[in-house]
Amino acid sequence: MIFLGMLAALLPLALGIILAGGNLLWFLEPVSLLAVVLSPLLCVAAGGFWTAFRKGLASVIGQAPLMEEGDIVEALHVFDLLGKMTLLAGFLTALAGAVMILPHMGIPEKTGQGLAVAVIAPVYGLFLAGFFYLPARKRLEILLGNQNSKGE
Repeated sequence: MIFLGMLAALLPLALGIILAGGNLLWFLEPVSLLAVVLSPLLCVAAGGFWTAFRKGLASVIGQAPLMEEGDIVEALHVFDLLGKMTLLAGFLTALAGAVMILPHMGIPEKTGQGLAVAVIAPVYGLFLAGFFYLPARKRLEILLGNQNSKGE
């Protein structure tokens, strides 16, 4: 249900882009996408929180049985961390894109890749944090609240 809500929120944005003569494929930039999506997930895996992420994700999408309170709290922290790290990855990737532009300042046709990375990376970071990780965190908070109220 949470994903349907996110899709409904994005529909007016996509419609606006199309009506303005834009193309949704302009938002696909593989370097930025890889950096912004994979960096936070690799940090979570390297930190030993992959299981908490998987359990939390399964709970959020409704594919898992109810989790223990401690597991929900741990997943809450992981999704909070992922939201923040995704924003940071977006802006660090934007800086990397700006650095990619510098050697080619006098050659406009060679600045395109760096400019694309610099502009699109923060969009990916904001999108993932605002439309995925933070709503998933909120869903886990609701699950925790429901579990606490059942235990009382």
